[in-house]
Amino acid sequence: MPSSNHKNPLVIGSLVVIFINLVIAISCWIIVQKSTGYDGLFYFFILSMIGIVQLVYVLPVLVFLRLLGRWELIKGVIIGGLITGLLNLGAWFLMQA
Repeated sequence: MPSSNHKNPLVIGSLVVIFINLVIAISCWIIVQKSTGYDGLFYFFILSMIGIVQLVYVLPVLVFLRLLGRWELIKGVIIGGLITGLLNLGAWFLMQA
């Protein structure tokens, strides 16, 4: 029986990606607020930046984890990236409506 202290790498990988996306979203919000003072640009800026920035940090993380042989953590990072992508896609569809 697994111990209760055992952490699931799939969950950890997904949460790491979602946490990094939240940090990026908050950083972008601060940048937009300081530079323009207008919240309307926030949605466009965040939705476009998270998709682009996600490729910048997820791909190197996947390569690094592959070198370490952390396959379960790789699966978690991919799941977190897919969740972010699907949420991003849904937000774009809502903005277009």
